[in-house]
Amino acid sequence: MTKLPLFLFVSLSGVATIAGAQSVSGNSYQFELGATYSTSDADFITESNNYSVDGTYYFAPVQLKDNPYAEAAFMERAGFVSLGGGYGENETRTACVSAASGAGRTSCRTRQEGSSAGVTTGFYVADIFYFEGSYSYSDNENKYNGRTFSSNNDYWSAAIGIAPMENMLLTTSFAEGNDLFGDNYNISGKYVIPFASGQAVNLEASYAYYKDAPDIADDDDWIVGGDYYFSRAFSVGGTFNSSDNYTLRSRYFFNQALSLDVEYSEQSSVVDIDTYSVGLSARF
Repeated sequence: MTKLPLFLFVSLSGVATIAGAQSVSGNSYQFELGATYSTSDADFITESNNYSVDGTYYFAPVQLKDNPYAEAAFMERAGFVSLGGGYGENETRTACVSAASGAGRTSCRTRQEGSSAGVTTGFYVADIFYFEGSYSYSDNENKYNGRTFSSNNDYWSAAIGIAPMENMLLTTSFAEGNDLFGDNYNISGKYVIPFASGQAVNLEASYAYYKDAPDIADDDDWIVGGDYYFSRAFSVGGTFNSSDNYTLRSRYFFNQALSLDVEYSEQSSVVDIDTYSVGLSARF
């Protein structure tokens, strides 16, 4: 049986304790804490355990009003700062390649261990213009056929957007090595349509074009997604992209403060990989 790392066990315990002791005061909240576990399954994967924790502070209390609980911060255009970290252990077995002959031989084990941390902030100006920035750092160690390779990387990205109407946001993003309004471009959109009795639909879509994509790769990507809220507390949804990969997801709020989310994704564009995740979050 896989043992949870101490930091994740403490985080899960803390989330449950906070949710049990706190209620969302006056139908609003200003902090959100979460912890997630995920694992992947494929013929060549022998071990996969990934853990993450995150915390978000909103610059002003988020009013729940009559909004779906999961969409309250988005629909209220709440500014935020978020911190997160993760740790993963993954092991695969693939055919080794002989340096002398180049021929495949006995399977080799590749073990990857890595940790990461990051910060993201987003806010609105004049309640219509949106700005977001993020920075992340990762430290990885790969062990292959008796040899160890280590690496660390940092990465930044940013996005600007506009909220042309209520419950809608359009953004474009750029990152290190990809200038804003350069040869590559992208656009993302999100729109929440509320109905009566707390029901709602969340619609999401993104499109990206790469001018300098290699000949063996597509020069554009797209992804569409959505969620249906049967009530303010319960939703089912998913995503589908241009590589025929898809995700199914669901989130349920036990009360205004505590929620559970589950997700399943299938990647089949190169090799078949199934990924399962479960997360717990609390607000106060």
